[in-house]
Amino acid sequence: MGSRRILLVDDSEILRMTTAALLEDAGYQVIEAASLTQARASLAGELAAAVVDLHLHDGLGSSLLAELRQTHPRAAFILLTGTAEPLPDFQGDLYLVKGDDPEALIARIREAIERRSR
Repeated sequence: MGSRRILLVDDSEILRMTTAALLEDAGYQVIEAASLTQARASLAGELAAAVVDLHLHDGLGSSLLAELRQTHPRAAFILLTGTAEPLPDFQGDLYLVKGDDPEALIARIREAIERRSR
């Protein structure tokens, strides 16, 4: 397996901290960002994935996808949202609903990373 670094972008501090702890317990190094601006500043270096909240204070998390594909073409792009209704033109690797079972969340993120790294 390549990089174990995950960029986690969520403007909810409690959700970001909880998700970061789950990912770290699963063996990933987590870079946290609370906004698109912070996320863009954190794109340097290798990434296995970006786990990004859909609705952020400074825009839609999905807007980060094009930049991620440009700078990290093998990284998985995982969108987190509070609604089960997927975006019609979503081109990322995984669409997750917040509040899912933590073990299932980690398993699905791991699978998306493995699929993308092949």
